[in-house]
Amino acid sequence: GARVIGSNASSKMEDIVRDATDAIAEEMDRPFVLIGHSFGALVAASVASEIKKRYLPKPLMLCVSSCGTPNAANCNDATRLSSLVSETAFLKEAEGRGWAKDVSEIDNEDVRERAVEILRADIHAYESAMYDADAPFDFDNGVTILAMGGEQDRSVPVERIRDWKDEYETKHNAVLINVVKNAGHFYFTRTHVET
Repeated sequence: GARVIGSNASSKMEDIVRDATDAIAEEMDRPFVLIGHSFGALVAASVASEIKKRYLPKPLMLCVSSCGTPNAANCNDATRLSSLVSETAFLKEAEGRGWAKDVSEIDNEDVRERAVEILRADIHAYESAMYDADAPFDFDNGVTILAMGGEQDRSVPVERIRDWKDEYETKHNAVLINVVKNAGHFYFTRTHVET
């Protein structure tokens, strides 16, 4: 879900997906894999749907990390983190959910404000994303999905990772699930991984 500091902080999922698809469209002349973590995983799944709509070449694999299925992305207003006005409350809740690490500790005020702006836009887009029922991710032609997550992730429980298999496995699409023990939302930052 990270963006370059100078990038556009759009909070509209359709803008993010369109821009991401446009950015990689010219690279689809060879095999490729879509990979995303957290909000980035929702973007990757949505890009896969956009690829289908545009009749572009399909990915070899979709790797989604620490994110439930697109259908599970929506949440009600009572749980919307993006609606918190106070920067302190917003960052405390974002860090508590495991969605941000150490943003509140950035010393440079301008950099911190820009990081909060981008984080708030990403979370708003995530919370308001509507799964496109007219073009679901159902290529049904051999796309493998690898869904990964940490066993102790507070914001994406293991059940939501396993939903990928329930919603997207078909006779032509394999869905693989990998849950890392004793790990949270940023499970891949650990110094070692058990096998």
